[in-house]
Parts: sequence; structure tokens; C-alpha cells
Amino acid sequence: MVLLPLLQIYESKELSEEKNLFLKNLRSNLDLATAKRTVDAYKAIKEFESKNAYIYRLAGANPAIFRELMSVSDTTIKEIVVRALAEEGGWLRDRDIENAKTIAKKMVLRGRPINEIVEDTGLSYEIVSTLA
Repeated sequence: MVLLPLLQIYESKELSEEKNLFLKNLRSNLDLATAKRTVDAYKAIKEFESKNAYIYRLAGANPAIFRELMSVSDTTIKEIVVRALAEEGGWLRDRDIENAKTIAKKMVLRGRPINEIVEDTGLSYEIVSTLA
């Protein structure tokens, strides 16, 4: 017996906004009012966390609107949007690499093997070997 994955394709224009708000608005052409309504509705039903995949996706797909939304949002939304936009722009990746290099330097000074440092920090062998 072969099981095939079930695939469903939704035409967002066909969905009622009332019943499918989150699915319908998971797109890249939101306006400010729709983005705010979506975020407010999401906050009403789900506890916000510092990492919120749904809001990340919305902010990444609609960066200009979410920059605007930050001016009328609470602190939690601002933190989530800033992080999402920073990740989208690659800024956190650069910061994470610098943090990993700092940790790797400490490990080198403690005499840890390079292969262990590479595994623990996720840095390349070439980067770690220049820190020695």
C-alpha cells in the first residue's frame, strides 16, 4: 500500500476573511490596516513569544508595511518585527558569526581541538584555523 501526501491548494481570494484570517493573509501584499488587524487577532488567541513563526513570515513578506506597523504596535510586536526584518536582511547572521568567533577564540585558548571547535560553533575549519 502506497500513501501519497495530501495536497491542498487554496485560492486566497476565495476564502472568507472571517473564518480564514490567518491563512488568507499569509501573503506579500498586505496593507497596513490588514496587517494590524491580523496581528491583533493573532495576539487575541495566542500568547506572543520572542520567536513567532507566523509573524516572522508576515513581516518578511511585507517588510515596508511592518516597519510602518511598528509605529502603532506594542513592544512585543516591535521586538518580533525587528528580529524578523533583521534576519531577513542577514544582520543577525553576521552578529551570530561574530559571537561564534568569540566563543571559538576562547576554546582555542583553552586548547580544545579544532575539529571540536568547528563542530560546536558551526564555523568552518578555515575560519577556526585563523583564530589559532
